[in-house]
Amino acid sequence: MYIIVTTNKALAEEAKKRGANVFEDVQVAEPVTRFVNQTYGEGEMKVINLMTSLAIKPNLKGYDYLKYIMTSCANDPKYHHRSMTKEIYPTCAREFDTTPSRVERAIRHALERSFQDVPERYFQIFNRDLTEQPTNSEFISMMSQYLHKPVAAV
Repeated sequence: MYIIVTTNKALAEEAKKRGANVFEDVQVAEPVTRFVNQTYGEGEMKVINLMTSLAIKPNLKGYDYLKYIMTSCANDPKYHHRSMTKEIYPTCAREFDTTPSRVERAIRHALERSFQDVPERYFQIFNRDLTEQPTNSEFISMMSQYLHKPVAAV
């Protein structure tokens, strides 16, 4: 069971469709939002929300590796331009005490599952019509670009 506290109407509707208990109370949502941002940080929260909307399952090892890499991308806009095999995977592997090849494979597996479950979301979020699953590098690059795009004024 999921409990969501939000002031975002679109998020509330989507969460209700998926069976979550949603509380749309500004007085409750503000302190919760502050707590979450203090616990995770704004960049990490954006990454978690984006990964959740792409149905990347948190029970997969690839989720943790992607979250680590994408949080690094959120903090450094040029991070995704670094070499995947020579810098990004080895750095992530050291952080999680594993090998770069296991990091690469776990991320690929997480993306396979995600793309299999919700391929249409990739178009909705990244505005790209993908006929096949993106590679790890393509995905990380798209995520980084999405995280750094300016928010449109309403």
